[in-house]
Amino acid sequence: MNFILTGFSGCGKSTVGRELANIMKMSLIDTDILIERKLCLSISDIFACYGQRFFRFTEREVIKELLFENNRIISIGGGAFVDPLNIKNLKSIGIVFFLNASIGTIMKNAEVSSRPLLKGENKEMIRTLYKSRIPYYKQADYEIIVDGKTPNDIANQIILFL
Repeated sequence: MNFILTGFSGCGKSTVGRELANIMKMSLIDTDILIERKLCLSISDIFACYGQRFFRFTEREVIKELLFENNRIISIGGGAFVDPLNIKNLKSIGIVFFLNASIGTIMKNAEVSSRPLLKGENKEMIRTLYKSRIPYYKQADYEIIVDGKTPNDIANQIILFL
């Protein structure tokens, strides 16, 4: 069984994924890293050169390739769970956890300027994007409020759900 982490940029998916993988002695797969390796480009460069649509297409393909993985912690990009096919595929291979962070926590945790989709956006635009994604994130199997918690606290809360 896989454990999939979803949520908005800056909610701690990668950090919690590393912590959870360490505690559970499982391998971590980060779809953003897989995309960068597949295309030999950084996420920022992919957005700049090819745009969001191409990035999302590649992301969908990378997630399809995960259908044969087992016993992994999988951290997905903040927009991956907005695609209905990704939701279906991810839920078919594991338990999905929505790491729900407030806008304040997201802004504090994320170097917003380094996130391609958020680059140059103001706080209100980020809030609008976040709100538009909530209905998708709520399709996860479990929701964990991450505000004020350490990555270890969150990883242990995931383990308690199991």
